[in-house]
Amino acid sequence: MKKFFILFLFSLLAISCTGNRGGNVLTGSTGKSTPHRIVCLSTTHIAALHAIGADSLIVGVSGAQYISNQLINRRLKKGTVTDIGYEASINWETLLSLKPDIVFVYDIAGENAPYIQKMKRFKLNVVKINDFNQESPLKRLEILKQFGKILGKESAADSIINDITIQYNTLKKKVASCEKVPVLINAPYKEVWYIPGKDNYMSKMISDAGGEIEGSREGEMRSFPYSVESAFVFARNAKIWLLQNNDQDMKIVSAENPLFSKIPAFESGNVWNNNLRVTAGGGNDFWESGIVEPQYILEDLIRIFHPGTLPEGSFHFYRKLD
Repeated sequence: MKKFFILFLFSLLAISCTGNRGGNVLTGSTGKSTPHRIVCLSTTHIAALHAIGADSLIVGVSGAQYISNQLINRRLKKGTVTDIGYEASINWETLLSLKPDIVFVYDIAGENAPYIQKMKRFKLNVVKINDFNQESPLKRLEILKQFGKILGKESAADSIINDITIQYNTLKKKVASCEKVPVLINAPYKEVWYIPGKDNYMSKMISDAGGEIEGSREGEMRSFPYSVESAFVFARNAKIWLLQNNDQDMKIVSAENPLFSKIPAFESGNVWNNNLRVTAGGGNDFWESGIVEPQYILEDLIRIFHPGTLPEGSFHFYRKLD
């Protein structure tokens, strides 16, 4: 649960770091030979490797309970993939016993994170890929190119990116002329309600789907902290309420704050959450495969904001709360 919440906070804060705009998402040496034994510290990296057909090379992961990928889960049960633990509490003996050719890591604090430095002292081949630094849904797909280059699968990566880009833009055009639907996003954490700026990854996707986040600031990527009272002002105009937490039904939502039941989107039954595909341990596939399948998130959002625009179909990541 802790790791999932950290990833959620990254979506609110870390992807908004203006100093990382346009920066390379990969650092470190990749060595001369193609890696055959990979350790991943992020579930997003697992999804990217799966997309280019390289997840069979994974021998180690971090936080098995949060992983949605079925192949990796089967191999975890068989013992051919091992959970090495988390950053500050990595089982170093286990990690070294795996003899990885490469370790894919992420790091918010910077290259001087202690666990990364320790890996380098052990002469491990460490490559940092911070997908959450990318400011748009399609820009995040660039991580596939990075993995493709390292693993000799550049053609596969380019083909996937091209196909997804076409799908995404085709969906986007279907609602380009539709009136924007006002949207309330998130819920308070410790009495603070974070609302992403208009240049934020999630804000752009909601805009592409024909929605507009209430309270979102122009020209900003980072999420801004608002009081619950301020957020309630934004909530008055919202027709849709999008959550990004573990709430399973309306009863749970209203129990968090009795005033939530007075929000118009709540009263009209238009509260949605992106937790359709979660693991027993609290992981959410929205933050795993959703990062490399933005067209499916966009499709879900269009169905929510503009019902009837698309042919009937199933939701991929979002569910309507009862």
